Amino acid sequence: MNKNCSMQRMIIRFVLLTQQLGGISKCLLKLFRLQDRYCDPEALEQQALALKLYLKCELSDAIDAIAGMCEALNLSFEEVVALGRERRNEKRREFEANYPGAEYF
Repeated sequence: MNKNCSMQRMIIRFVLLTQQLGGISKCLLKLFRLQDRYCDPEALEQQALALKLYLKCELSDAIDAIAGMCEALNLSFEEVVALGRERRNEKRREFEANYPGAEYF
């Protein structure tokens, strides 16, 4: 595969990922605003569940776009995921050392 084709694939995957992140933010905003719209606890719970299921789809599409970027860059998706987990653990340890007792999220 030539270099231009690989670059085009990466750009397309990046654009797709950006679109998915926009969808995730919209869904989260709707989830945060639910309590302002529903007084009935049962309706609130049903709407929250529906949004969470939709958010699950948006997140899976974003993960697929990241996997596609890894493929375009000839990187192992599994290694990228493992590196992300390592980095998160490092950041957690650093945060906990700097801010004892504070909650890391």
